[in-house]
Amino acid sequence: MNKLLAAFFLAFVAIAATHVKPPAKTDLQQSGAPMGIGDPEDHVSWAQWNLDRLADPATGKIPAGMRKAELAFAQTLPKNMSRALSWTQIGPKQLGGRTRAAAYDIRNENIVVAGGVTGGLWKSVDGMLTWYKTTTSGQLHSVSCIAQDKRSGKEDTWYAGTGEYYPVASASSYSS
Repeated sequence: MNKLLAAFFLAFVAIAATHVKPPAKTDLQQSGAPMGIGDPEDHVSWAQWNLDRLADPATGKIPAGMRKAELAFAQTLPKNMSRALSWTQIGPKQLGGRTRAAAYDIRNENIVVAGGVTGGLWKSVDGMLTWYKTTTSGQLHSVSCIAQDKRSGKEDTWYAGTGEYYPVASASSYSS
């Protein structure tokens, strides 16, 4: 089963990579700063960045017939993967999303703080059996890193950072 899942994941990544749109121009690029590798406005740089991501490391080239091989492999996958997998939801159950960061409290391993890309910051005090949301509606809900202050007497201070490049609220466009 693990080999099947790994193969499915690799096929998905390979297929998705052939349909990646260049990111929108960043504020830094709009300010006139020099363009870098993978810059969507520099087509040569963008093409090289894409080739570096997809090419066979040994040859530096995308193998001939790769797309055809991907499609043929996709045909061998089970039609309904959900029947082949067994999932157990452990939370947070109140709001779905992609968890980007998690940390255990250094004083109590039953206290866990987790952050989602669009779901905000969540906390569990019972070993992840139940969760409650700690961010309010007026706070930023894009969490990609979490750290606890480990200095003596400061352990109740937690830091949550953001940094997702693409706005994920709208998958159809790269704008918020």
